[in-house]
Amino acid sequence: MGERADFLEAVDSGITPRPSAVALGYFDGVHRGHQSLIRRLVAAAAARGLETVVFSFDRLPQKEAFDGPERSYSGLIQPLEERVLRLRDFGVDHVCLQTYNDRFRRLEARDFLDLILGRLLAARVLVVGPDFRFGYERRGDVETLRDWCGRNNCELIVCPDVRLDGEPVSSQRIRQALIAGDAELARELIGSPMSIRGRVVRGQALGRTVGMPTANVTMPESQLCPRYGVYHSITRVGAAAYASVTNIGIRPTVNHTSFVPLLETSLLDVEIDLYGEDISVELLSWLRPEIEFPSFLTMTARIHEDINTARDWSMSHETPLCLLREPGLTHIHLPSRRFSVAKLELDFRLPPDLISPASLSLLARILSSTSARYPTSAAFALATDDLYGATVGGQLLREGDVLDLCFYADAVRRGVDGSRPFHDLTELVHGMIHEPALDGDGLLSAAIFRTEQRNLMAELGARRQERSRYALERCLSVALPGVRGRLAAGPPPNEVAALTRAQVTADWQTLLERAELTLYTAGELGADLLNWIHARLLALPTANRVRLVPGRLPSQRLPELRRRETVETLPGGQTRILLGYRPQGREWFPEDGALLQLLDNLLGDSAHSLLFHSFREEHAWSYEVDSFLLQADQLLLLRATVPPSAEREARAEMERTVARLAAEPDSDLLERFEMSRLAVIDDLMASRDDIGALLDDARRMESSRLRRSIAERIRETERLRFADLQVLARGLEACCVYILRAGEDET
Repeated sequence: MGERADFLEAVDSGITPRPSAVALGYFDGVHRGHQSLIRRLVAAAAARGLETVVFSFDRLPQKEAFDGPERSYSGLIQPLEERVLRLRDFGVDHVCLQTYNDRFRRLEARDFLDLILGRLLAARVLVVGPDFRFGYERRGDVETLRDWCGRNNCELIVCPDVRLDGEPVSSQRIRQALIAGDAELARELIGSPMSIRGRVVRGQALGRTVGMPTANVTMPESQLCPRYGVYHSITRVGAAAYASVTNIGIRPTVNHTSFVPLLETSLLDVEIDLYGEDISVELLSWLRPEIEFPSFLTMTARIHEDINTARDWSMSHETPLCLLREPGLTHIHLPSRRFSVAKLELDFRLPPDLISPASLSLLARILSSTSARYPTSAAFALATDDLYGATVGGQLLREGDVLDLCFYADAVRRGVDGSRPFHDLTELVHGMIHEPALDGDGLLSAAIFRTEQRNLMAELGARRQERSRYALERCLSVALPGVRGRLAAGPPPNEVAALTRAQVTADWQTLLERAELTLYTAGELGADLLNWIHARLLALPTANRVRLVPGRLPSQRLPELRRRETVETLPGGQTRILLGYRPQGREWFPEDGALLQLLDNLLGDSAHSLLFHSFREEHAWSYEVDSFLLQADQLLLLRATVPPSAEREARAEMERTVARLAAEPDSDLLERFEMSRLAVIDDLMASRDDIGALLDDARRMESSRLRRSIAERIRETERLRFADLQVLARGLEACCVYILRAGEDET
């Protein structure tokens, strides 16, 4: 629970406050607009070593009421306790809940700033939305805050509105969606389904008599009651979630005395006695309105029909859902029947000081090549081939200053012989990670260790011969400060050579016990496989797992750097040029994704891009030209491979291309912008027919905590105009130049 008090009484207590970063607001629903604000708060606090504080109220200052067809709808999107838990989940250290009494209501804006922000919280960073107002009769506004912050050594961050379909995301808009029964719109606005929590109470047991037992929960008085009707839903019991169908209403067919709304949920294909349990029901999609049936028999027939509809929908709706969440353990599943294959990805995310990149790179190879059941690479490969050519692998990825050891696998769901290859593959992946091949001394197999260590060292050593990759890694080590630069360059071969079996075996144990683990699955898995997966995940320890919060880790803000230029010479025939740009004045956040993708496509990531046209079609310089974004690193890179004689002119052309985006556009630029916009939309539309792309999208949404459907991203891209991209381009600042020149052959 948050710290609940009248903080005006604590102002003169004599306690010296710790400097903090503060966000102000009520945050009902903790929706996507609030989440964007909190991400900025956490990032700013992490960059300055401050604690994060949300200063809010114990109740909504303005009472709001809504008219509905059955009753007067009023209440909050979520109860107070859930609001506090959500804020903390996004990385807030302290939630201060001011008792909203008459004394506080009459506090003038200037007094609030001096007493609460200055004397009580020692605010060094203040984060608010663009329309924030405060103080008696709402007399204080953003300009009042800006003036106070300028006089009190406090940075003011005013977050832009987050928009959906051109309109700002707001608590009022969510309430309107829920009153209309539009659970899907509410889910997109909040970033997760609207949930109703409560303890299961005894009902009339009518559902149990016809083979459809329900769990009954009285709607919380303080929470807004959605439109009466039947919803597709999931029901959380403890850490696990189950597909369900839920009715909210007054049950007019069987109830003629009470008009207090009741939530009734029925789990699909699962029998659990929920009486007395605390559950959470999440509304996913509207099914139908509540109806008064002419008879109990007619009602029963319709409920059977609803359950069959809900069962089919639950296995095919292709919306990523969190089916299990424990501290450090999460399972995200994307149900789909369209594809003949199913896929899984298992991410172990951790800070770089927990296990070295060298050890993780070696573990990726060792764990994905053998297991205790298949102790040789040949036996392991044969086992995957027998599963209709299933694929399995492991790789070390990086997200800013976070390492991600990712294992991936896919197989057909059903064989022509009635077998279930993906089910068997899931067991194989579990075995290779949790039961690897060990020798009698309890350490990883010596033979496998030596083989994979030699192979990894050979691969790392060969990178010097892969000039494009070498140049990219060297450029990143120049452009990125500290840990990020070392991680981007990859582990040196000598660090891999120094690894021992004992160290890597200990790191494997640390990985299983400490890393943040997220399993992503996609396809039609079936209840038996999902239950098997959850049993294995819940058997893992959770007490000591790291907690990664976007903005804090992976960190958002990078230290200011002066522009750096590095030139190297290696034998070869061509010169490689890489230019790096970073945003100036405002960091890139996940909400900027659509615009950044469009910028990348227009600059160099397509055949109609500006760089491709200039370098290949106009000058015939380039063997290679492209651009790419590392959003977590706040870095845009332009890359070209050109003849040595063209180095100076090619570099100038790359710089002119970026400057061109910030200037007034000509007709050719606007035409190419439209081509890029259509290309991005086409890519997004095509990704809906690729199960791998859908799963990758689910991974991005979970790691960034920004959950946007592909349909929403398409609509967002359709609304973008060149003026939007122009603002982004004008904020770009050159941060590094790396040139790899061609030299004489060493032989």
